[in-house]
Amino acid sequence: MTDDDLRNHDPSPTDEERAWMETDPIAAVRRIAVLIVLAFSVAGYLGYATDGGGKPEVLAARQHP
Repeated sequence: MTDDDLRNHDPSPTDEERAWMETDPIAAVRRIAVLIVLAFSVAGYLGYATDGGGKPEVLAARQHP
């Protein structure tokens, strides 16, 4: 920062700055955690659903006699 930036700084926050200051960090962390759990649940289900019903070695042996 330059000296001009410090001297010309407006001490009253803008609407965007005020919204960031009013954000509840606990609620934000909780939402992020729920989204992560949901993402892992969907990824786990898709991995299970598209498994094919066998081990990769067995499937490879069936395809290449």
